[in-house]
Amino acid sequence: MQLITDRKTVLRMGVGLVASAAVVVAGANVRLWLVSAGYRSMAAAAPSAPVVIVPGAKVGPDGAPMAYMRGRLDVAIELLRAGKVREILVSGDAAGTSGDEIASMTKYLADHGIDPAVVRCDGAGLSTRATCERAKNLFGVDRAIIVTQYQHLPRAVALCRGAGIDGHGVTAYCECRRKTLVRNTIREWLAAPKAVAALIRALPGVRQRRIHRIYRTARIRDRWRSHRIRTRPWIGDRWLGCRAGVRWWYRLGVRNGAGHRRYRIR
Repeated sequence: MQLITDRKTVLRMGVGLVASAAVVVAGANVRLWLVSAGYRSMAAAAPSAPVVIVPGAKVGPDGAPMAYMRGRLDVAIELLRAGKVREILVSGDAAGTSGDEIASMTKYLADHGIDPAVVRCDGAGLSTRATCERAKNLFGVDRAIIVTQYQHLPRAVALCRGAGIDGHGVTAYCECRRKTLVRNTIREWLAAPKAVAALIRALPGVRQRRIHRIYRTARIRDRWRSHRIRTRPWIGDRWLGCRAGVRWWYRLGVRNGAGHRRYRIR
């Protein structure tokens, strides 16, 4: 009877955890959709911007872009030829497990007649968040279009706007298998809570409180170390070096006759 009760308790706890996780994931996805609302469209309705950001994706065994990456690059080419952007920023992993995403994208663009002078490369855009933050901080992008598939678009737009970029998302093509679509949709749903957490941490008030807390912790730690070194000279051997610690010990013994007894090693 006790075993049956324990099993029921474990089952209830498991169901509760799964339900809680589902609520968190669903809430995070709704939040991303709301944050990016009004900033997503197809290529024909996209506004003008100085640059279009193309996040990386998987590369084929022959080094050519696979379906996800091809769809993004094709839309970026359309935007450039339509005069809606002046430059293309390709961002991805230059040392990815499937291959060099940057080399694959730049070659694809060159093969389609895009002048390499208008292509900028970021080989360390290892995630959507890194792509947006590096575009802002390293490339000075203030306003941009980001091109990706519809499953990824709300998260990409929200992270770009959270990084300080006036970003607009454009839906990319995807001639993908059903299995690929299902896998990437699940991946995007599960990635939403982490993106929302990053957006919350990036809020000015939250960021300032975190910085203040870090500095306050550092000050408390430094004061504690200084106090320990002043009141317990043998700790000086660790922080100030052996010779400095010996000299400090000697001065205490000379200036205070009881120093060798008061500050004895325990």
